[in-house]
Amino acid sequence: MKKTFLLLITSIWCFANVAAQEPADTSKWTTGGVFTANFTNTGFGTYWQGGGIPSIAITGLLNVYADMNAEKYKWQNSLDLAYGALKQGERDFIKADDRIDFNTKLGYKLSEKLLMSAMLNFRTQFDVGFEFPEGQFEPDGTPVRNYISQTFAPAYINLGLGFDYQPNKDFSLYFAPVSGKGTIVTDTSLTTRYLPEEFIGKKARFELGSFLKLKYRRVLTENVTLETKADFFSNYIDNFGNVDVNWETLINFKVNKYISASFFTHLIYDDDIRFEVENPATGMPFATKRPRTQFKHVLSIGLTYAFGAKK
Repeated sequence: MKKTFLLLITSIWCFANVAAQEPADTSKWTTGGVFTANFTNTGFGTYWQGGGIPSIAITGLLNVYADMNAEKYKWQNSLDLAYGALKQGERDFIKADDRIDFNTKLGYKLSEKLLMSAMLNFRTQFDVGFEFPEGQFEPDGTPVRNYISQTFAPAYINLGLGFDYQPNKDFSLYFAPVSGKGTIVTDTSLTTRYLPEEFIGKKARFELGSFLKLKYRRVLTENVTLETKADFFSNYIDNFGNVDVNWETLINFKVNKYISASFFTHLIYDDDIRFEVENPATGMPFATKRPRTQFKHVLSIGLTYAFGAKK
């Protein structure tokens, strides 16, 4: 499996090296990005009959892109960075959002709408992550927290060679019949959370399968934009037919030049990420952990600064 993965990397490198022979021309590049920052503070005076806990929430999102459109080639790059922290009362800050997502796709134009493309996607997070089981507290009254993630634990790498259908600037459908997926867990104490049991003590797993990516953008009204992208991967060798899903949707609401609101959703299904699931018949967890659909949403209102060309 590792040899196949290395062969795929070598093939993509050769493809990129051939494309790099085209003379550089900065006029073919389109670059830009958006930075959003949000801050929320809730405080209470000595006398406040409604009760509550003072809190501070800070979130930031940076999206940058650099696209090159030449006569024969198209090279598209994007980087999404997000981080948020929340503090309630005297407790320490805990993260509320954490994401690193890098994409690069280099395509050779077979026609105006169809490209043969090599793709790389890398995903991980910045910081240590914890889960807080509901209703569980330490002897001092603080909530129980379980360590579940950190930088490169996990991290995901997808490499593919395939075809990219782009009928317009707002839609793309990419399919790689030969694709490699790497799951990296640098802390072996977390291996069982993200890899099958036979990988206990190991730091990485490499899979060979097929990969499908959909990307769509639409201006709903003058000040409202919808962007969604979904990745689907199926392993050819282990449990072919089980599909890993990573689906993100972002709706942007522009109030004026500097103020905006956004609503972000993220859905994940990975057969290798398993959770304790309660048996409704007994009220106790099942003997073995099971995969489950993961979902989160982030609603933000704050300051936005856009630069570069509009996509």
